[in-house]
Amino acid sequence: MAILLCIFSTDRATHFRPKRQLIPTLTAFESCLRQVRLLPECATLQKSDIFKLQLECRTLNVTLTRIARENFDEVIELELEPSQESILPTNVFSIAESTLSDTFHPRAICLDGTVVGFVMYQFGEVGEFDEDECTIWRLMIDRNHQNKGIGKVAMSLVLDEIRSHNRCKLVDIYYDAENTVARKLYAKFGFKEVGHRDNGDIIAERPI
Repeated sequence: MAILLCIFSTDRATHFRPKRQLIPTLTAFESCLRQVRLLPECATLQKSDIFKLQLECRTLNVTLTRIARENFDEVIELELEPSQESILPTNVFSIAESTLSDTFHPRAICLDGTVVGFVMYQFGEVGEFDEDECTIWRLMIDRNHQNKGIGKVAMSLVLDEIRSHNRCKLVDIYYDAENTVARKLYAKFGFKEVGHRDNGDIIAERPI
């Protein structure tokens, strides 16, 4: 499969037009650039933001891997910063929860083949198939690998994977209002805040 490499040109500082060039390999770079083109507010992205995203995608070899016996221990040993521990359930809990229904899709986030994070999404609810909606329940990066752009690339990859199922038109995500890092990340990917859950978490959504 060929990658579309986007080289941005502009008539004005805030509007960019992608030019396409084929590259004979498939990497996370394609996924990141696809997200840039899909963002509803992409016309307002600054040139520096696009350059930074391109650079992160080129230099980070990030992949999503199914949870298996071989990587289970690595996934459950991932840690958050102490101040983040109350925001997300443990990975052990999330993996256990994923066994309740085959609508859950837990994944290890790997950097150069090493597990550095965890993400889990679900189509519909347990016992209730909803082909129009998908929820990203978890997204975490180990404390020793945060602030390196891994979460941004991982989000691009998980949105691509959700899209590949051809099962939904909308993706939503929940997060604590005090989780400003997650809030900024999701906003960059076009998630719009639409309400709150009963527990106070923010509900944000975007079309897939």
